[in-house]
Amino acid sequence: MKNIISILICLLFSFANAQETEKDSWFTLQVSYGPQYNNFVDYNQEIRVENDAIIPIEGFPGEATLFQKREIGTYFNVTANLRLGGRNYLEVGHSRTTNQGIYNITIPFDNGTVVEVEAFQLRSRNHFYKLGYKRAFLSEKLYGSIGLAHTAFQNSNILISPGANRVEIYERNAETVNSGELSSYIGFQYDFYKSGQFSLGVQSTAYVIVSAGFELETFAVAPTLKFQF
Repeated sequence: MKNIISILICLLFSFANAQETEKDSWFTLQVSYGPQYNNFVDYNQEIRVENDAIIPIEGFPGEATLFQKREIGTYFNVTANLRLGGRNYLEVGHSRTTNQGIYNITIPFDNGTVVEVEAFQLRSRNHFYKLGYKRAFLSEKLYGSIGLAHTAFQNSNILISPGANRVEIYERNAETVNSGELSSYIGFQYDFYKSGQFSLGVQSTAYVIVSAGFELETFAVAPTLKFQF
C-alpha cells in the first residue's frame, strides 16, 4: 500500500512539473480590439460623404432614408480557450462589431413642419457568439481556428417622408424582431511577444453568413492580449 501511495505521489509531482514547464497552460483568456470591415452596411449602394456626414438615400421626391453606415468600424472580441490535449483547443467567445454613420439633413413638410437631423449618429452592431476548434503551430506562436457562431444584428434607421407626413425612427435587433443568423468563421493569430503568463499578438478573423451562401459579413484585424492560467 505504501508503495502504491509513493508511486501516486511521484506521478502527481511529475504531472505538476510537466504543467509548470509546458509552453502553454490548460486555459487561456484573450481580449482583442481593432478595426474591421463590414460588407453589408452600404446596402449595395454607394456611400456618399460630405463634411464628414453621409448623404441620405433619396426615395420618393423629398423623401430621405438614413440607414447606411461606414464600412470601416471597430471590432471587440473576448475568447476563452480550453486545451483538449497537445496543440488542440476548444474555443468559446463573443465578438462585437460596430459601424457608424453620421447624418446632417433638413427636410420641410407641406404643413410647415421642418425636420432637422443634426450630427445624428446611427449604429449597426453585430454580436457573434462563437464555438469552434483551435490548433497551435510554430511552437505555439501561430494559431488557426474555425467554427460556428450565432450572429445577432442590431441596426438603427430613420425614414423621413414628407409626402406621407411621416417620420419613422426604428431599430431592428435580436430582441424585437428575432434578427439573427447562423454564421461561420475562420481566424488566425500570431503571438510575437511573451512575458510570464501574458502574450501579445495580432488576430485576424473573417465571419460569413451561412444563409447568405457563405457571403462575407465581417473581416477584422486586431491586436490581442492573452493571459494564461
